[in-house]
Amino acid sequence: MAKQLSLLDSALSLLDAAHPPAPSVAPPVTPGQQGLFGGPHVAEVEVDAALTAGDAAALRALADRIEAKWPAHTPLAHWRHWADGLEALAAGDADAQLEAADRLVDPDWGLALFPDMGADRFAALYDAAVVRALRRGLASGADPTRFALRLCAAGRFAEARPGLEAHVRAAPEDADAWLALARCREAQGDTEVSLAAFARVALLAPERVGAPPAWPAELARCADEAEDLELPGPPGAWVAALADLCAHCPLPAPEALPEGDGPALRFTRDLARLRALRRRRAPEAETYPVKAALLAAAPALRERLRPV
Repeated sequence: MAKQLSLLDSALSLLDAAHPPAPSVAPPVTPGQQGLFGGPHVAEVEVDAALTAGDAAALRALADRIEAKWPAHTPLAHWRHWADGLEALAAGDADAQLEAADRLVDPDWGLALFPDMGADRFAALYDAAVVRALRRGLASGADPTRFALRLCAAGRFAEARPGLEAHVRAAPEDADAWLALARCREAQGDTEVSLAAFARVALLAPERVGAPPAWPAELARCADEAEDLELPGPPGAWVAALADLCAHCPLPAPEALPEGDGPALRFTRDLARLRALRRRRAPEAETYPVKAALLAAAPALRERLRPV
């Protein structure tokens, strides 16, 4: 048996020598496969990041890095051209940048700055350029309402809101800023504070009540009620006071109310003053004259005033 196994091993050795195994050859790597495993195509993610950030220097540095390893990579010329386009978008102040970003939708302008760019990438570039300009405008403090409204239109409510809240603290009689802030708060689901901002708009600019976009239902009902009760003055001027009486949103402190005259504004200031007296438990001798003045100004609101 041992002799037979030895003969079999010898025969197998002769066969292996006559038919050696074929040498293994790695399959050729295509450009697409090379990109998947570290080639120049992986840089496309970095290109998108630079375009979104508006970073021309980063895009040029990326082009230089890729060119050093893959000088024949076709998109290199486009990347450098796009970097020039990013610098054009960043020139000037916030207004100039916003104007340049808005012009991107003009083919003669946009395609000249960013040739041979795919539609999806171009759309992302446009959105990012507009938002960058709006952020800069909002941070500058010049006409923040205009920039904030555009940020709201872009769905950037969280970014628009802090700047608007700082602005209304510094300029509490800016009705446009209050209206923009009310829309921001409403879009973020902060109903109570949005109603308070809408009511402040009614105090400052009663003519805005009912203007598009539609007011929240609670304040719209207040405006309707003011009209139905035939209160003196424009119905919109009574919205803030009625919202307080209906417990939809409280009036600002008396000292925060705007200056001016008119039956609705006088009533509103007296109502805020009465609220303040009630909070500090003032004696009837102080509260009675204020309540009498409220009843004299708007007898139709007697029932509403009874619980006050």
